Amino acid sequence: HGITTDSMESVIMLFPFIVGTEWQYLERIKNIYGTSTNEFHKRKIVGKEKISTPAGNFDCIVISDEVADVLQYDYYAKGVGLVAEKLVFTSGKWHWMRKLVKIYRGK
Repeated sequence: HGITTDSMESVIMLFPFIVGTEWQYLERIKNIYGTSTNEFHKRKIVGKEKISTPAGNFDCIVISDEVADVLQYDYYAKGVGLVAEKLVFTSGKWHWMRKLVKIYRGK
């Protein structure tokens, strides 16, 4: 149920969105020198949050992703997808945040 260590597939989301749902996976990262390392991810649906970006205001599902000493929060809006990301060190020190600037819709 969300753990995919054998196939090395990344489970980014689990549906339906239920606050408190947790899952884990192991991701194989290959560097420019051709060697690989594995990163263990612990993800959790932590709640809902309204977020403001240059592209507009969104009601989001917030998913945390803990890897080693880093904690990332991903903000997903229905019908749009990922609208913001925030990365902090698990010590609590803020590192960076990225927000959606503009939405381009196809014709």
